[in-house]
Amino acid sequence: MRAGEQIGIAQDIVEKYGFPMTPHIHWGVKEDGVWIDPMGLIRDDP
Repeated sequence: MRAGEQIGIAQDIVEKYGFPMTPHIHWGVKEDGVWIDPMGLIRDDP
């Protein structure tokens, strides 16, 4: 996957779920008790 595609996906996620793209903060979406981490930024369960 190219970087541009990753950025587009990240923007879609922000629009859908409404959390900010902040590189130094762990972020994700919790669905059915499972953390979804599309950009691979979560290092531990927040």
